[in-house]
Amino acid sequence: VKSLEASVFDLSRAVTKNDGKKAFSVLHKLFAEKEKPELILGTMIMAFVDMYRAKVAVSSGEKANFAASCYNYRGREFRLRNASYDSRNISIKTLRKNLDSLNEADRKLKIRVTDEKIILEKLLVELLRSEQ
Repeated sequence: VKSLEASVFDLSRAVTKNDGKKAFSVLHKLFAEKEKPELILGTMIMAFVDMYRAKVAVSSGEKANFAASCYNYRGREFRLRNASYDSRNISIKTLRKNLDSLNEADRKLKIRVTDEKIILEKLLVELLRSEQ
């Protein structure tokens, strides 16, 4: 059984590859495992923040791991390397848009505007559309 973090990183990777079928499959598996939507979203945010940090570092001429020295990644530098690889075909502009979508979904989850699962499913659709 994969950890929540590993599953959500698989979900995020599927989004970056524009693989909607896999992304929804992973999300529905997490729902079936009774994972809390807040934890799923929080981990997705973490994955996309990692991608953004790595992408900005690389675009400024540094290695992806440069962000590790600016943020608390001690012992987890591999996340930035993986994030750099996963975001190689995504623009910084798209990553910013994705972070805005993630932030809006987080806000909706916190104020409980609708069913939590629907919020996450709509988020996936938004993220997948932004990758096109």
